[in-house]
Amino acid sequence: MARYLLPLVMTGALLGAGGSTWSAEFNERFCAAAVHARLAELDIPEDQVGRTSIRAKERLDSIGSHIDGVEAWIRLESCSGALIIELSQTCQVRQTYLRGECAMLDLTSY
Repeated sequence: MARYLLPLVMTGALLGAGGSTWSAEFNERFCAAAVHARLAELDIPEDQVGRTSIRAKERLDSIGSHIDGVEAWIRLESCSGALIIELSQTCQVRQTYLRGECAMLDLTSY
């Protein structure tokens, strides 16, 4: 099992005065392990993993903003695009897909 040393960029969600930035930062850091595990499942070589950004996803409604999950954007060195891993608040993988000019791994590409 490859051990990824991702150049992670943690970007905290900007929540309103009633929100908790600690919660967003915690989810981002906590979900990094799930992102590493998903990369290993997909058998992506370590040298193909570029800059990675993990951030909390916010949902706005009439009550305010809520953390809806976590999203990881991983630049791939083998193509001009990114691998996106969407996770729940508890870091369970919801879906994985590609953006840009990447077509690999039998994943949906947009």
